[in-house]
Amino acid sequence: MSTWKLEQLACPRCGASVEAKVVRAVAAGRAPAWRRAVLDGTLHRPRCAGCDAVVAIEAQFLYDDEPRGEWMMVAPTAALGAWAAHERDAMATFARVMAASGVGRRPTRVRVVFGVAELREKIAAWDAGLDDRQLECAKLVVLRERPAVRGPDERMRWLELGGDPLVLGIGAATAAAPVRVTLDVPRAWLAGIDVDAWRPSCPELFADGFVSIDRYLRAEAA
Repeated sequence: MSTWKLEQLACPRCGASVEAKVVRAVAAGRAPAWRRAVLDGTLHRPRCAGCDAVVAIEAQFLYDDEPRGEWMMVAPTAALGAWAAHERDAMATFARVMAASGVGRRPTRVRVVFGVAELREKIAAWDAGLDDRQLECAKLVVLRERPAVRGPDERMRWLELGGDPLVLGIGAATAAAPVRVTLDVPRAWLAGIDVDAWRPSCPELFADGFVSIDRYLRAEAA
């Protein structure tokens, strides 16, 4: 079931008190409104009634969409540098949840993501019939062809995946930071990315857990 609590948060612009729902677990199959909030960008992004500023909430929670076979641990974006520990924790939590369910249920997609923007990226990709592993390989191709497009510590996020072209955004990893630059990516170009050619060099992208090029970029930065 979905669980959440009301919290009073300070607006980062004017300091006014903003009441917000902070989720601890989302059962999207039973409560589709939470899923819609992820996709429209309003989950954990309340607006101040006084100045209309967005309050970015960073909280760890579980996202479970049983009908779609999706299970994700959402960690704060600030924890990205410790992705390996969070991946281990997520997979251990998943194992405990599955054992406790006692019904032999097994989601087809098990992921750990950092921030609601990455959660949205995953859900939007699967909604569009796209493989998130292929999308991560495509980011690697973009970096290979245009290495200067990404600044230090920036993340790459697919913003639009339903049409043609797809839109790739690049910007700071922090939750409240705006996207610095966007790239239009023809859908035909994406279809030409051979994921099997990437599998030997990036096997971690083809398993459950942190399916993201950031696992490699963060290792390089370290």
